Amino acid sequence: MDDGMLVEQNMEQPESVCIPRLNGQLLQSGNFQNQEICIVGKCLQNNSNISPSSKVEFEAPDGIKFVVVVNPQAPFDGYNTTYIEIRGVVQTDGSVLQTAYQEWGNDFKMSTW
Repeated sequence: MDDGMLVEQNMEQPESVCIPRLNGQLLQSGNFQNQEICIVGKCLQNNSNISPSSKVEFEAPDGIKFVVVVNPQAPFDGYNTTYIEIRGVVQTDGSVLQTAYQEWGNDFKMSTW
């Protein structure tokens, strides 16, 4: 380099975000409060009774039941399948405030999760 000049390049990579995938036992452990997580579950309620702000009961792959609170500020058209992956933030009471969801059909093998 000429004149002793240093040239710095910005080589920063975008930060990767890892979202833990939990089962019911990990969700209930209390170690994930206020963190974004993913969990798959079997919806135990009838879709016609679910609306924004609803509390919906699910069963995790390990058989433990958990509650999802449908976020009234996020898009929601109801759950159209039995098995759903929930993405959300764990609340202090152990429920999950849903931020997004993915339907996985009516014949998903939760044992593979």
